[in-house]
Amino acid sequence: MVRFLMFVCLAATVGCKGEPAKYALRGSGLKVRDAVTERNTETLRARIEVANGGEVILMDQTLESSRGVVWTVTAVNGSASTGINANFTELRDHNRILRDGKAVVDDGGDSPLRNVILNCTRSGAGAVWAKTLPSYERLRLNNAGVDPDEAQTVLSALEVWDTRDELFPPEKVPVGHKWTRTDSELRTLLGGQIIKITGKAEFTLVEVTGKPGEQSARVAYTVEAKGTMIMQDLGESEFSLGGTGTLTRSLAYGITLSESSELQLTATGDLVEGGRRLRTKVTGTITATNTATLFREPVTSTPTTASFDPRFEYRPVPGNPLSRAPNPNVPPAGATPVKPFVPATPKPGLDPRLLKLLTRGRG
Repeated sequence: MVRFLMFVCLAATVGCKGEPAKYALRGSGLKVRDAVTERNTETLRARIEVANGGEVILMDQTLESSRGVVWTVTAVNGSASTGINANFTELRDHNRILRDGKAVVDDGGDSPLRNVILNCTRSGAGAVWAKTLPSYERLRLNNAGVDPDEAQTVLSALEVWDTRDELFPPEKVPVGHKWTRTDSELRTLLGGQIIKITGKAEFTLVEVTGKPGEQSARVAYTVEAKGTMIMQDLGESEFSLGGTGTLTRSLAYGITLSESSELQLTATGDLVEGGRRLRTKVTGTITATNTATLFREPVTSTPTTASFDPRFEYRPVPGNPLSRAPNPNVPPAGATPVKPFVPATPKPGLDPRLLKLLTRGRG
């Protein structure tokens, strides 16, 4: 009888534990007027091997780039953003290449495309973004001595910020849950100008911290992949990579607040110089960090039927979070409409992401 009572008490104790808490890592999407401030830094440290006839030239490269963008949502369709304007607040790179301990390349600096506005639109989730430099921005760049078409190509190669929901499970999951993404799904994780890719990434929900309504989730991942991509100076190149990363996800808003990663990269392509194609191999490490902050207009109890006026945007101003200011993201009244720009396939030797085309030779 005593043993029976002990068993009943034990069973009741186990039953009280219940199921582990589960969390939704996908959000409900952004809203019109939401503004996300993003900052990204990347560093590549690599050994370059160039086959020049019977000689192999060895060089060491350090390439540092940073980008700051304010993304303002202008249109949504369901949970997908279909219109977003980018204001590039920071675009900077520094490229240093050493041969026999001496610098053969040492250039970079701030890009002239800082503070330029780019309009991005798409038909729905998963659709390709059409990116347009407004006519007034093209005029401003032209007056500053910058070719608007080259600027359009550079900016169009940059990736539009997204919630990246497809990386995460559609259902609620507990801490410790693991999942996998493979092949083309890795484009969302790795970004870049990937033409084709195979491989897999394994994710783990490590922990959830914070009080209800302000919780964040930490997710760790490992990735291995190979394929073809467009690289600086090498054009279309074969690559393989592997590494690890960690990201922090806001459960309240369904956005990634921060991410850091370290990837080992090997790539092979052709360096075109003097009409010759020199087989080139790049082996190195890419470290990257990314942070994002969301500003959302406070919800008021006052009912309104007013629609979003694209000529204005709401910006946080001390003492008045709903202050109204002219929106530079739209052209002045009467400006000639500009057709969306569809960038051509990047040419070998041009790497839009690093913006070297427009910074080379500047003081």
